Amino acid sequence: MSKRHRLYGSRIDGMLDDFEMRYSVAAYVLSALLSAVLLPLSIYVGFMRGANPGSHMWFSVFIVLGTPFFIVLTAVAILGFAKLALTRSNKLLGYSVVLLILHELIGEGLTAFAEILRLMGSQAAESVEMFTYLFIAVPGGVLGILFGVGVYRLGKDRLFKVAGALNVLVGLLFASIVLTIFGIGLNVFVMALEAYLLHVQGRKK
Repeated sequence: MSKRHRLYGSRIDGMLDDFEMRYSVAAYVLSALLSAVLLPLSIYVGFMRGANPGSHMWFSVFIVLGTPFFIVLTAVAILGFAKLALTRSNKLLGYSVVLLILHELIGEGLTAFAEILRLMGSQAAESVEMFTYLFIAVPGGVLGILFGVGVYRLGKDRLFKVAGALNVLVGLLFASIVLTIFGIGLNVFVMALEAYLLHVQGRKK
């Protein structure tokens, strides 16, 4: 591998070269399906907990137990873009992928921690949930914008332009705080589009 294309270091770059895009495609499809189910479910649970904070503890258990899976799923999905960033020497996209994975790790960890506090009956659960919401919204929105610009710069293909622009829009909605819920909803469609984009790029290999 030429020095010009080095992004994360020779060892990691070599692993990305061998990474098969179909894994990212499958992870994106599964992420989109899970989000389409969990978004309305979490809204419903949140509404019900407004009247009875101690209700629907099964949802807390599900979130805590599912956290490691959600983190791995997101990382595998976005690795496809790390591979594209490497092959196309797109440092902005490459670095934003790493930051998004770290953000996902911390965000999911905070979410699980808040649910554990809720299971324990701690009054601190709501404060942690609010902090987690802000952490997911603002830093996540900024990183989403950077990621979108990186995707936009991948090439002249219309898919890159559309996916990049939509990611920027999602990032702006997240960062606005008050419109974050709309960003989460739009992101379900964006993930499906990104799965198709990576599928097309994987076939060109």
